Order: sequence, then C-alpha cells, then structure tokens
Amino acid sequence: MFKMKEMEISIYPIVSPKNKIIEYLEKSVSLGFTRVFASLLHIDGDEFITFKESIDIARKYDMKPIVDVNPKILKKLNIDLRDLKNCYKLDYFKRLGIWAIRLDLSFTGIEEFLMTFNDGNLKLN
Repeated sequence: MFKMKEMEISIYPIVSPKNKIIEYLEKSVSLGFTRVFASLLHIDGDEFITFKESIDIARKYDMKPIVDVNPKILKKLNIDLRDLKNCYKLDYFKRLGIWAIRLDLSFTGIEEFLMTFNDGNLKLN
C-alpha cells in the first residue's frame, strides 16, 4: 500500500494578521498540505489569541498542528519533566489542539525520554 507523504506549511501569528493566516491555511489545504507548524517560542499576550485561533482553523481543515517548545516554554507552563509524574501536563498541548511538539534547543535526553510517556498520544519530533 502506498502512503502519501505529508506536506507542511509554517504560520507566524506574531508576523501575519489573522485574515492572512486564514487565507494561507485555506489555500494550503486546497493544495494538499496536511501539517501546519507554528512557533510557540515568541508568543505572548494578544498574540496567543491569534495563535490559538489559527490552530483551531487548522484543525477545522483536518490539518495536524505542530509547535516548537524548549525548556523555557515548559518551565513557563510549570511542566517539570525531571519527574515522571508531570508528564500528564503535556496534555496542555493536546487541549490546545496540537498534534505534535517539535523540540527546540537542548534538552538533556531524559526529558525527551519522559515525554514519550504522555497520555495524550502527543507526537514528538
């Protein structure tokens, strides 16, 4: 059985207005794109609203949202992965509608291992 490759676009809610992001998502879906990457590293305040709305629209079109995270983001979200009991907190990303997280910057190796124990079937890349 042949499996089609998935194509990915990137959106930047801190750079582009919401209406342009929506147009871009709609055009991308019509061209067969199935994944959408958005950087979470520099999102704050009002930008988060546009970020979340963009993720919701991507999900509406059955796209798979991917965000990048680093130790600083996890710390800001009170997710301390040095303790296996905290892996459930990764569900925060699933509740946002995120399909996968892309690991940015350096983790120690143990965090990546522990993240695989998330209950929400959150993909790591």
